[in-house]
Amino acid sequence: MPPSPIDDWNLLRTFLAVFDAGTLTQAARQLGMTQPSAGRHLRSLEERVGEPLFDRVPGQWRPTERAAALYERAAPMRDAAQVVDNLIGEQPEQVAGVVRLSCSEAFSIQVLPPLLASLMHAEPRLQIELVVSNDSDNLIKRDADIAVRFYRPLQDGLVARRVGSVEVGLFASASYLEQHGTPSHVGDPKHVWIGYDRSTVVTRAAQARGAPVQRTDFRFRTDSVLAQQAAIEAGLGIGPCLLLSAARRPVLRRVLADAVAVMLDIWMCAHEDLKRSVRLRRVFDHLVRGLHDNFGAPSASGAEVAAPVGLGAKTARRRAHQSGQAAPPSTAPSLSHSKKR
Repeated sequence: MPPSPIDDWNLLRTFLAVFDAGTLTQAARQLGMTQPSAGRHLRSLEERVGEPLFDRVPGQWRPTERAAALYERAAPMRDAAQVVDNLIGEQPEQVAGVVRLSCSEAFSIQVLPPLLASLMHAEPRLQIELVVSNDSDNLIKRDADIAVRFYRPLQDGLVARRVGSVEVGLFASASYLEQHGTPSHVGDPKHVWIGYDRSTVVTRAAQARGAPVQRTDFRFRTDSVLAQQAAIEAGLGIGPCLLLSAARRPVLRRVLADAVAVMLDIWMCAHEDLKRSVRLRRVFDHLVRGLHDNFGAPSASGAEVAAPVGLGAKTARRRAHQSGQAAPPSTAPSLSHSKKR
């Protein structure tokens, strides 16, 4: 028997609320209905789908792969329904609902809070879920709605915009340098080097410039940026640190500045549904302006280049040239051999 058609929007509306809230109780509260009613909606939808959409565990309902696929298709319907409601009621579109934002550890602590504070005070119905992660959350599968990344993502169906760049240098604590001296070169075996465990950002950047840096060269390895910084401050060894982070730690001293300066581009990334969602556009545009004000440098035309992620680098540069814009710079980290900035 083919599944019966879904003719009640409330079933999908309840499903979307449970998916976002993580529990049936919280979803029912947000929808202004009783928990039994919300449960009936969800059971009815699961009967039509032919399988459970959530794994019921204490304190949390975990969506299945089928639920994630359904959410990707149904979420735009909710946004469209909100637009229709606004048009019928002759009310302006309002920024309301949940936006799931993914960002690295350092930025989530030092950069985003003041930007988000002004936004959330201006939009009292907006809710932000911040995913603190240095990994690549899959925006296509909605692990996040918007992500701040130090590289341009490769998935199709995404929108990406370069908003600036940050510099990473090598640092050690003053006490470490007093005890062990200053290294003569990168990888000096007389010193303890701090680096990444699984992430290859720094090693790839170094190898691209002829420096044979390997994962095993780091005696202390962790992908947690905060753990790296804590180890450097404690005098454990020498490791990478964002200049903006090091500036807040007076005990740190930069080393080998003439030899090593890793420049990382900052990219704002989002699912292409950004175009249809008022709340996503509001958050995305606000962070683009805030990050560009702090870290951006205008291109030759005076504006950054925004393009779908699916475009290859050569295609993006060709189209930018044809439109009279400056081509987007390469997103690969680079090692600078210039003097200390």
